Amino acid sequence: MSLSDILIYGSLGVTALWTTGMVYLCVRKNEFSEKIDNEDDLRKIVEEETKKLGMKEPLTVEYYPLRNASHAYATKEDGKGIIGIRKGDTRATVRHELYHLHDGHCDHNSLPLPIWWARYLFYEEVKAILYQNGLIQSLKS
Repeated sequence: MSLSDILIYGSLGVTALWTTGMVYLCVRKNEFSEKIDNEDDLRKIVEEETKKLGMKEPLTVEYYPLRNASHAYATKEDGKGIIGIRKGDTRATVRHELYHLHDGHCDHNSLPLPIWWARYLFYEEVKAILYQNGLIQSLKS
């Protein structure tokens, strides 16, 4: 086996291990996290979690009672944070999406697409998953 083969198989193994670990953390936390059954549940959870993060910037919360959104999301429009949450999502999902906004993950959409994807997958998504699981605290004051 050549050195290049070792590097290729090693990088594939590390990628598989990383992906498995991130998926496990998401599933594990969502299994035991408080479910969102209605818009009142969502508003209460968002209020509690924004206080924990110390978020003061304006925020729009979009609730999808029929799960007609493909996934939860966080974005910014005109400097205002927006999160979209579906019925059946959990407190962990809210924590995850709020962390994306709080840590500035939605502030650099002008990056070239390959750099944006790499930053998102290997840095921002990892931090948000770790935060939703309580493994890291917010680094902003």
